[in-house]
Amino acid sequence: MITTRNFSCSKFSIKIIGAVALMLLTSCAHNPKTKTALGWKKIGSYPYLGANSVHRYEYPNGLKLLVLEDHSAPVFTYHTWFNVGSKDEQPGLTGLAHLFEHMMFKATKNYPDGHFDRTLERAGSEMTNAFTSRDYTAYVQSMPNEHLELLVKLESDRIVNLIVDDQALNKEREVVQNERRFRNENNPDGKLYESIFTLAFKKHSYRWPVIGYAEDLERAKSAECYEFYKRFYAPNNATIVVVGDVVPDDVAEVILKHYGHLTPTEIKRHKSPVEPPQIAERTQTLRQKIQVEKLVVGYHIPPVTHPDTAALGVLRSVLATGKSSRLHRKLVDAGIASEISVDDGESRDPGLMVFFVTLQKGRSAKRALKIIDQEIKAIQKSGVTQIEIDRAVAQNRFSLIDFQASLHYRAMFLGYYESIAGDFKKGVELVNSYKTIRSKDVSRMAMQYLQPTQRSVVYGVPQ
Repeated sequence: MITTRNFSCSKFSIKIIGAVALMLLTSCAHNPKTKTALGWKKIGSYPYLGANSVHRYEYPNGLKLLVLEDHSAPVFTYHTWFNVGSKDEQPGLTGLAHLFEHMMFKATKNYPDGHFDRTLERAGSEMTNAFTSRDYTAYVQSMPNEHLELLVKLESDRIVNLIVDDQALNKEREVVQNERRFRNENNPDGKLYESIFTLAFKKHSYRWPVIGYAEDLERAKSAECYEFYKRFYAPNNATIVVVGDVVPDDVAEVILKHYGHLTPTEIKRHKSPVEPPQIAERTQTLRQKIQVEKLVVGYHIPPVTHPDTAALGVLRSVLATGKSSRLHRKLVDAGIASEISVDDGESRDPGLMVFFVTLQKGRSAKRALKIIDQEIKAIQKSGVTQIEIDRAVAQNRFSLIDFQASLHYRAMFLGYYESIAGDFKKGVELVNSYKTIRSKDVSRMAMQYLQPTQRSVVYGVPQ
């Protein structure tokens, strides 16, 4: 088997998360607390597609565990989600969260460099992956079910025994710097995406890129990196998600055996300043080595736990998700743009809904922005049709067909909403709330959040 690792320095597709979210359409039932003699607490079991349940456990050292059974194949997916992302960094030391996404695969006090990957390959790992965002860092594996304890042993070791010295840091620093050049500095789209957040956020730590700034990565010292690791890589800052051919209580016991002795830490976070309201449009023009113009538009939106999130999701879909969306018809079908996409901006703190447009040769990004404004004003004035609302939900249902059999994406849903919303059940509530959205709700979202004075615009133009 081939082990692959795809380090993602920004985010995974939220559209996929939205699709997987529809797998959880049943209400949550909370069972009374029970405590075993082994030291872990089973908090409750929550229905999942009627037949299965998500089992929640908590440990005295603060570690959380979510387990979902699926006995369709003798495999399991194992995710470890740490409550640390680039927003937990500070100016002058950006990029550390993503740096540790790489460092965590290096040598520990108990195992040499390369042991983690080689051992999982020999055990038949189908995937070894990691990704970092502004709000979290996650590590994922998919394995044959007989190797659960092997993986748990390795994962628990690297939480506390990672070697963070000059040699390890310098090697991975070079890797990350090369990745930054490839993804951000020499990639027109990456540079535009980085610029829209820098333009839109002036105080909050969402303003710097997840991968960090090159000068910060260069100046980082091993002692500073080790302090970051010891502060955030701790059992009381982690959630483990296991989905697959397992018995929940057996998983809880294996986790206890290898994680139960780990000591929690006092997690001191640098509180990010509250971003002041934006009261005027901000614009920037980047001259790039591109053949056509590009347009990036970012609107401030509330955090994922806000009551408006579902209606904003419908608004986003009506505007720019799929070939039937309004902006696809007005821009792509009309021959003005070759592509339009939208990032929903779901995040723990107030975030950014970002529209990204690639124009056709000879077409103007400013003209595309006028068309976007026209469609937003039409929704502000007249709302949307029930057909458009139904289509927005149907798009997610259609995508669900492809992902509902994937252990990995079920685990992704659980870990994602546990991380950014504080509880995966809030993701379930969000999905269920889509069916309550009406045209007037969508109109209100457009009026409240998609105003020119509240947005930032970056134009990419050919040199």
